[in-house]
Formats: sequence, C-alpha cells, structure tokens
Amino acid sequence: MVVFTLTLMLGGLFLGQRFADQINFLNKLEDSVTLQIQNQLQSEMIALRNYLDHTRAQSDEILRARLIEQVDLAYNLMNSIYQQEQGLRDPQEIKKLIVESLRTLRFFDGRGYYFVDDMEGRFILLPTAPEYEGRLMPDNQDDTGHFIMKGLIEAARKPRGEGFSQYRWYHPEKPSQMSDKLAYVRYFEPFDWLIGTGDYTYEWDKKQQEVAKNWVRSHRFGQSGYITLFDVSGQLLVSPGNTELEQISSNQRSKVEQESLSLMVLIATDGGGFVDYWFEDPTTKELRKKQALVDVYEDWGWILATTIFEEDFNSLLNQERQEFSAAQARNYRQLLIGVSIALILSVLASLVFSRWSRHLFKTYHETNQAQQLQLQEQAKKLQEKEQQLRALAFFDPLTSLPNRRSFMNTLSNRNDSCEFRAGYASLLFIDLDNFKPLNDTYGHDYGDLLLQQVANRLQDGVDGNCFVARLGGDEFVVLVDDAGDNAQKAFSRTEEVILNLQEDLADLYRLKDIQYPITISIGATVFCAGEKPVDVLLKEADLAMYASKAKGRNGFTFFEPSQV
Repeated sequence: MVVFTLTLMLGGLFLGQRFADQINFLNKLEDSVTLQIQNQLQSEMIALRNYLDHTRAQSDEILRARLIEQVDLAYNLMNSIYQQEQGLRDPQEIKKLIVESLRTLRFFDGRGYYFVDDMEGRFILLPTAPEYEGRLMPDNQDDTGHFIMKGLIEAARKPRGEGFSQYRWYHPEKPSQMSDKLAYVRYFEPFDWLIGTGDYTYEWDKKQQEVAKNWVRSHRFGQSGYITLFDVSGQLLVSPGNTELEQISSNQRSKVEQESLSLMVLIATDGGGFVDYWFEDPTTKELRKKQALVDVYEDWGWILATTIFEEDFNSLLNQERQEFSAAQARNYRQLLIGVSIALILSVLASLVFSRWSRHLFKTYHETNQAQQLQLQEQAKKLQEKEQQLRALAFFDPLTSLPNRRSFMNTLSNRNDSCEFRAGYASLLFIDLDNFKPLNDTYGHDYGDLLLQQVANRLQDGVDGNCFVARLGGDEFVVLVDDAGDNAQKAFSRTEEVILNLQEDLADLYRLKDIQYPITISIGATVFCAGEKPVDVLLKEADLAMYASKAKGRNGFTFFEPSQV
C-alpha cells in the first residue's frame, strides 16, 4: 500500500510539473512571436519615415537643378543671338529679337516661362502680363511685403548657380491667390539685363509625393506585409491590399472599413502606436484580422500604417505549438506507461519493490532529458526564425543586396571608426537612366528583372573593399573603402571603380523575350572618416549624380561645393 501511494504521488507531481512547464513555455512562445511582429513593424516604420524625409528633401534640390538648366538654355540662346547680330543690327532690334524668341517658350507642364528685367527694375519681358513690359517697378511686393523685383536684382548679382530668390506670385490655376515660388536668375551683361524663370514649390512637392506613393505601392515585407497611406480625414491615398479603395470616398466604404480607418486615425493623431483591426478581403469578402503600427507624417499631412496579416504569424505560432504539443503527448504516453507499470508492480511483493523503484526513476530521468533536448531544439528553431525576420529588415528582398538601413549603418560605422582616420574612402550614388520607360512599356516584372541583373553586375564588378547596397527604386550606392592615403589617390581609385562599373553595366540585358540597353548616371564624393556627417555625404553624392543627369546622363561627376 505504501508503494502504491508513493507511486500515485510521484506520478501526480510529475504530471503537475510538466503541465506547468508547458503553460510557461507556450506563454513565452506567444510573447516572443508578438515581439517579433512589433519589431518588424517598427523597423519598417523607421525605414519608411527615412525614405519620405529623403524624398521630400529632394523636391527643393530637383527644382533648383531644373531652374538652373532652363535659365542656362535661355541665357545661351540670348548670347548666341547677341553674338550673331552684334554689329549687323541696331541694339534695339537685337533686344526685340531676343525678347520675341523667348516669349512663347513654355515648360514645367505649361507653367514655366522666361522673364527679363533690367537692373533698374523695369519689366522687359513678362509673357503672362505683357501690359507691364516697359514699366519701371522696382518696389513691387508680394502679399507678405517682400520686394520681388529688388530680390531678383540682388540674386542676379550673385555668382552663377547661386542666383535664387524666393517670393510669392499668382498661380495660373488660382489667379486671385499667391503661392510660394522659387526663381533663378542670371545677369546678362551686354544689355544690363537679368534673365530668369521660376516655379511654384508645392508643384514639385506633389511630384515627389507621387514618387513616394509609387514606391509604397510596390514595397512589401515579410510574407504579407505592406504599407498603407491615408490622410487625417480617412481618405485612402495608397492601399496595396485593395487599390479600389483609393478611388472611393470614406462614406462609400463598408462599415467595417470606416471603423478600422477611424480607429487608426484616432491612434495616429494621439501619438501613434499599434492597433488591431479588421480588413475585408477584396476577393472573398471575408474579414481578416491585421495588426498595424500607425503614425503621422506631419510634413505632408499623411498617416502612415505598416501592416501585416495576423494569421501569418498565428500560423507560425500554431506550428510551434503543434510541435511542442506532439512532444508533450509522447512524454505523457511514456509517463502513463511508466505509471501503469508502477501500479501493477505495486501489488507485487516487496521483494520486487526496489527494482521497480529504480526503473521508475530511470524512466523519469530519461524523459526529462529528452524533453530538455526537445526544448533546446525548439529554442534553436525560434532563433533561426528571428534571424530570418532580421534579414528582412536589413536586406532588399528583390535584389538580396543590403538595404538603406544596412547601408546607413555601415557608412556610419566607417565614418566613426578611428581605425580609418588616416585614409580616404568614397561614396558612389548610382541611378539608372530611363528606367521608368521600361516599367511603363513592359511592366514592373521586367523592371524587377533589370534591377536584379544590375545588382548582380554591381556585386561582380567590385572587389572586397567595396560595399554595394540598394536604396530603393532604381537607386544604388557603392562605398569604396580604403581608396587611398591621400586625396589624389582616392580620386584615381574612385574613377577606376566607376569606369569598371560603367563597362560591366554597358552590355545589353536579357529580360525574358527582349534585350534592353541601360546606362547609369553616377555621383561620387571622396571623404576622410569623421569629416562630415553621413547624411551630408549621401546628399553630396546625390547632388553629384543629379549633376551627371544634367550633363546628359551616362556619365559620372565628382561632388563640388558649387553643386549645393
């Protein structure tokens, strides 16, 4: 009887301990998967905000580059006419010939035109209001009190490439209302004139917003993750999961969609955070639960949501639970067998009691060791899945190159390292020329194939001292480490790398049933570790790349301070 009682007590104790271990493990497993979800959503939100900041910052840079390009064209035309007609015509006739050759020229989707003033403040050419031509108006002001003509005259006295002036002027679509405008002017010495043009800054913000929207539409992470954009009124701007929602107003949506958007707007405007909501599948019309991290991007008035279907992570959690439950079932079966044998043996004579006890404790010990090995194996699998999620956060899923975050970490570490203080490095900013026509003509699957082949050639075309990454879209970067112990060697080494890359990327690309040519524009900057912040280095290489674009593409340009 004593042996029987002890057997029941030991079996109950073992079952209770195993049950407690199971509950504790399942709770930790669920917490681990939830934390992985939230970490991935946070990583994607940080990457998204960095991309939007970079894209928004490019609006002013692109506008300035385009204004310089347009004014330089007009200046060269004026100078060409002047040089050809000087001494053959009266100066007044030459002036009239120049003015009339510029009057009808339009650009920037029809908004752009050239204006000419003299350095005393007299309108010489004003195509939008020709009745003002010939008037002396040095004191004309915008609705903020800024003296427009005086600002332009002052800008014309600045060196070439620096003659910018900001003011407010009437928009063609809103003739009764002034809007912010940026103009660039150059001084035309033969007639003491200034020639210039300008455009409304918000028009270029709109262009960059469309660039950002297109990137968001194509961006994916994990198995089902994507990004949704909407404004504070709940109007969807980008909805990759159901693009039809972008075309309808909020009052045309289902009740579930309205409630989900209202909840996300409320949490985003209250400081941001995680939210669980329901999403209606556009194909099956079934409700699927999602989790999102929402926040406000105030510069453009957007609400950002990095989202992922909860069921995808539930499947991972269920898989782990099933494997653990199967292991526990085997343990319980072994335990029941052991207890059954012990109960049978308990009625036998005390002669066999000691042998039976040894068998029970041996079974207990072996079962415990087996379970520990199984727990260790399950922990190893969890670590492997966590590494897979980290790879999604630091590598571009399309090209397998390091992504923007990985590159910025590498550049920052290189720039902060004392080990490299005595040497030089360089940064190449690479942009594919005429990439958009490929997507527009053949579709994004052809564009993706081209990006993958370009990534492979970039990696094959550099040595072990170079770090290649994809920033997004058709933009790539190369960090050339250990470029030389002085600036001259660094420039030579960088130019050698660029020429090799241009040669490697020049061959035709085989994209399914077509062969497609592509060229690249490269901007480069050479630096010593610690001289400049990493965002300044990236901006310098970006500006140099746009300078290459302005020269006609398919070339490279080193950064110069005049490009700022």
